[in-house]
Parts: sequence; C-alpha cells; structure tokens
Amino acid sequence: MRSLLSSVILLVALVGGGDVAKAATLIVGWDEFPFGGGSFPSGYAGLEWSGFHFSSVLNGYGFANAAVSPPNSAWNADGLASFSAPTAFDVNSVYLTGVFRDGVQVQVDGYLGASLLYSNTFTVYTTQATFFELNYLGVDEVVFNSFGGTPVYAGGGPNFAMDNLTITTAPEPASSMLIGLVIAGLAGARRRRSRRAILAFSPSP
Repeated sequence: MRSLLSSVILLVALVGGGDVAKAATLIVGWDEFPFGGGSFPSGYAGLEWSGFHFSSVLNGYGFANAAVSPPNSAWNADGLASFSAPTAFDVNSVYLTGVFRDGVQVQVDGYLGASLLYSNTFTVYTTQATFFELNYLGVDEVVFNSFGGTPVYAGGGPNFAMDNLTITTAPEPASSMLIGLVIAGLAGARRRRSRRAILAFSPSP
C-alpha cells in the first residue's frame, strides 16, 4: 500500500505540473470572417454569443476606427449582448468604440453563475478604439449594456464595437480528477483489507 501511494503521489505531481500549460490565452478579433457584416457561429472562440454581430471597417461610422486588427470588429447589434461558457474563464482586456454616438456608456458585468463578481462602466467614442483592462477572473458570463451618448450619425443608437478581446481559458486540472480517483481507490483497498482481517479472525461456526 505504501509503495502504491508513493507511486500515485509521483504521478499526480507529474500530471499536475502540466496543468499551467493547458491554459490558453486567446485574442478574439473576428478577422477571419469576410468583409461586410453578419452573425458569427455559435461556439466561436469557445464561447456562446448573444446579441453580437461582426462588421467591417468599410461600413463606416465608428466601425472605421473600431478594428484594432482590421478588417472586422464585433458590435452589439441587438442592444444587450453577452458571451458565456460552461466553465469559468478570465477576461483580460478589450478595445471598445462608439458606433453612432460619442460618450456612450458601456456597462460590463462579469458573472459566475447567478453571482455578480465584477461591474464597470466605460465611456467610448466613435473617433478611436479605447483599451480597457478588465481582469475579470473566474467568470462564466460577461454581459454588456450600453446607453447614453451624443449622436454623431443620424438615426444611430448607443451601440458600441469591440475588438481584440483577450480571454484566458483554464480547463479543470487533470490532477484534481486524478487525486479524487486515487482517494477512492485507496479507501476501497483499505475497506477490502479490513474485511479480510475480520474474516481471518472470525471463529468458525
């Protein structure tokens, strides 16, 4: 048993050492889509998207300045917008731009389940993409709500565009699952050994 436990501890250490390497940092830019605009597929960049579409710099308005990495950026075409994933992730930073109005307020809320962990409101303009460092750690949904602003282009609402969204995904460490299996296995082995000991000392009928 002692030899088995020593071997398991070594294996857990080896597997656990690779957990950090499994984390992936992504810069989401929507640039692989064609010029123009439209919706992007569910599961894009490993996330579920709601209310977002992509648009090209060729569409003018604030889109002309929104694409930090041309040609595309994403925007809240349907007003309230969000992205989420079944497991927690980190949102590091993003560039935001007003589409039709200057001084648009963009509220960015980070949730884990039903719990609101982070909330910030940023001011954006049509003339430039502004960098915002978020550092929303361990969230599974981020919700965007935009409002206010002064019209620059007639007929436009308080929409915003975003580009170069940087997120870090962290899969559940394999070592955690392995430790659980090991504990269950060791407990089972101990129970079996105890039963054998009881049977060995039980008097014959």
